[in-house]
Amino acid sequence: MALTTTSLPNSSKKILQLYFGSKKIADYEIEDFKRLFKFILDLCKFLGITEAPDKDTVEFLLGYLIEHHKDFSKEEIQSAFSLATSGDLGIEFNHYNRMTPQLISLVLNKYKHIRSSESIRLEKELEKKRIEEDTEKNKPTIEERLKLVKESCIRMFDSYKEQKSNGNIKGRVEVRDWGSVCYDFLAKIGCIKFTNEKKKEIKEIAKTLLISEKAIESREFRKKKIVSIINEVVGGDSTALIVKSKQVALETYFDILIEMDMNIIDEIENVGDEGEENQI
Repeated sequence: MALTTTSLPNSSKKILQLYFGSKKIADYEIEDFKRLFKFILDLCKFLGITEAPDKDTVEFLLGYLIEHHKDFSKEEIQSAFSLATSGDLGIEFNHYNRMTPQLISLVLNKYKHIRSSESIRLEKELEKKRIEEDTEKNKPTIEERLKLVKESCIRMFDSYKEQKSNGNIKGRVEVRDWGSVCYDFLAKIGCIKFTNEKKKEIKEIAKTLLISEKAIESREFRKKKIVSIINEVVGGDSTALIVKSKQVALETYFDILIEMDMNIIDEIENVGDEGEENQI
């Protein structure tokens, strides 16, 4: 398992590399057990145990490892005791000059808990990475995104035109523009072009609409002064005002197309993909 590309700290990577990359006691053969026997004696010296266990005791400890900790490797046992002696396992380590089964289990069980936590952490990171890669793989190209925006603009105009022709909507026809994407696109490529004077007029219309909507929505409208509502809703170039202004500008542009019996598809294709940006 490749860990070099993960954002895990080096200490975590070392634990996981040993876990996934070292041979476990459960799979040991004769030569492996011989090396493990010698390792136990070396470990005792490393820990400062002055009275090394005799041959029978070492064989007993080997049997104990096979029965209770066969999912460990020699390398992991070494790493576990190294962390224990440095205080990085979070346990009070004292061998009392003896290598005992209790000491082995105390260290290895704590290490195993950390190892499991790191495995879960790795799996979550890899899953997140898989999702990101799948998302990136399925992400539409620039051409595909452009096509989607064009199609959205055409559908929006057709819907607006149909509602206008039906005459069953009182007042202005509301354009549901997801995040003002269609307005931004049409303005950027140069389809929507308004003079500064027209832009000011559009903003005033948007302000009036916002104040009206706020008055309807607010249950405490009667208790408030109209000035406070105006300041709250349209003070400066608020996000709400910008969004509403784009909606009004888009409706105004659609009205012009309808009045002149023009097709939005022709407008988009004739302008092309580049134009002078003319934002509200």
